Amino acid sequence: MAIRGDMQFVVLLLVMTLPIAVAFGVLVFFIRRGAGLAADGAERCAECRYNLTGNVSGVCPECGTAFGARPVDSAHQT
Repeated sequence: MAIRGDMQFVVLLLVMTLPIAVAFGVLVFFIRRGAGLAADGAERCAECRYNLTGNVSGVCPECGTAFGARPVDSAHQT
């Protein structure tokens, strides 16, 4: 069964763009991981990957690694 010219174009387009989209997703994953962000958006310790959400001490409670603590925004405190 021969594929029509229009279908060949669609198949070719999918075959060419799918690997690019997958590569882009992998790249974004590793950039976020390297930046200390997990898939859920939580800030993580660079050494042990401990979730540092809400930590303002500047030290990871799990492994003791120092990190750049951000000041607490009083508008977002509960």
